[in-house]
Amino acid sequence: MKTVSLIGNNFKITFPYDPATVAQVRCLPQGRRWDPVTHAWWCPPSVNALTQLREYGFEVDQSAQRWEQEFYKPAKPNTVAAVTNIPGLKGKLYPFQAEGVGFIESRGGRALLGDEMGLGKTIQALAWLQNNPNALPAVVVCPASLKGMWETECKKWTMFTPVLLHGMVPFLLHSASQKNIIYIINYDILSGWLPALALCKTVILDEVHYCKSAKTKRTKAVKRFCKNKSHVIALSGTPIVNRPSEFFIALNILAPATFPKWWDFAQRYCDAKHNGFGWDTSGASNVEELHTRAETVMLRRLKADVLKDLPEKQRSVVPLSLNGKQAVYDAVLAHVLGAWRNEEEKPDPLRDITQISHLRQAVMDAKFDACVEWINCFVETGKKLVIFDIFHKTTDRLMERYNKIAVALDGRVDSRLRSKVIDKFQNDPSVQILIGNIQVAGIGFTLTAASDVVFLELPWTPAEVDQSSDRVHRIGQRNAVTIYFLIAPNTMEEDILTLLDEKRKVLNAVLDGKITGEEMSIYPELLRRLKNKRK
Repeated sequence: MKTVSLIGNNFKITFPYDPATVAQVRCLPQGRRWDPVTHAWWCPPSVNALTQLREYGFEVDQSAQRWEQEFYKPAKPNTVAAVTNIPGLKGKLYPFQAEGVGFIESRGGRALLGDEMGLGKTIQALAWLQNNPNALPAVVVCPASLKGMWETECKKWTMFTPVLLHGMVPFLLHSASQKNIIYIINYDILSGWLPALALCKTVILDEVHYCKSAKTKRTKAVKRFCKNKSHVIALSGTPIVNRPSEFFIALNILAPATFPKWWDFAQRYCDAKHNGFGWDTSGASNVEELHTRAETVMLRRLKADVLKDLPEKQRSVVPLSLNGKQAVYDAVLAHVLGAWRNEEEKPDPLRDITQISHLRQAVMDAKFDACVEWINCFVETGKKLVIFDIFHKTTDRLMERYNKIAVALDGRVDSRLRSKVIDKFQNDPSVQILIGNIQVAGIGFTLTAASDVVFLELPWTPAEVDQSSDRVHRIGQRNAVTIYFLIAPNTMEEDILTLLDEKRKVLNAVLDGKITGEEMSIYPELLRRLKNKRK
């Protein structure tokens, strides 16, 4: 008989000698050993070990079952010790973030962090890694557009080296002895990299609801990859009780004993109904029970829950991965620089403005798909969002995609109808997005139905950024406001963002506040920087 029991602080594994079973036990997580005195195998207790042993046909006795039940008891945030003073961490965590790291720690590095968007799930996952360097090398699996953001945050917060992986054909990775590496890969290419990443110890699944269907290639790859990993941290800002079916895969990976079978889960929590053509599992049922059971591995906080820890405004720069679209921008830049090389010495301001406009639109063309992917992730949260842009073309492209859940406000909307557009966004639950031109929607209106703002295109002055974001941060706003800047790296947007930040510092240093908008415009300096590149 093959059995697993808990003796002291370890699992005792006994079975009649069989070479095939010995080979299986040797595949258990690190720490398993043969003891010739007790004639048994031993290993540290872990959910992974129990899951594998069950698959190998072992019977789990009551002592091991009690350990498992204790492990899966809900761990409330107020009973979890916050992790502070993390060696090597380059920044200071908010108190609720330190509690989030403590929650992951209490779950043995196997947890679903479901904090509302803007609360720093990325930072908490990286902080846990910094506090557990033996859990490296690690792999971050995320949407393609977020790879650049993960690279930036790794450098900003940790002592580790981020390595971006591209393409379906793996290239030679660092040796296994180099443990201070965090590999960053997108879901769509993970399947081709599984053998190359086999020795990694920790997996972080960002926007884990991407693995909503068990039939897709990406989900199958994720399940195979996580199967024998000691630590899996899943991240998603989407409320689990809204769409339970999209979270079964994550819950099954993290807590297979609690959520073992899809059909049982679907019947109990997805309001499964036969519609004449097949089973519809898009609903939700017994949501309070699901939430209680999910708390065994999941921690979710809303902005409203942690307001005391948050500043009134948070700014977040999101570097987007252009996924091969860099050439779109580079071609336009080369054309513009060529035109400037050939220009006469006499300045031509109108031509300069035209060339800059071409460059700005080229940036948007290059990053548009990545912006859409980011917006789609946000829409999954169910919250309202204000999008600021500059060009009509950008507004039109966005409205083509989001016309069922969005309204637009730019100079083409009759001034007599603009208040109706605002009212619809503020009061209609089906309208989740307002797409606003900075010059029009960024002045005078109240948009407090949202607490999140994203700039797809940047203005020329910091005052315009503040004025636009203040449409959301007004009297009546009960949440902290998060302002996102979706930036295309290695383009003129990096210059614009840098210059805006420099101008903001100057503005803050001027005590009398008597600086005109013209003096604070970054346009002249941007033009000078760009023209210097022609040399």
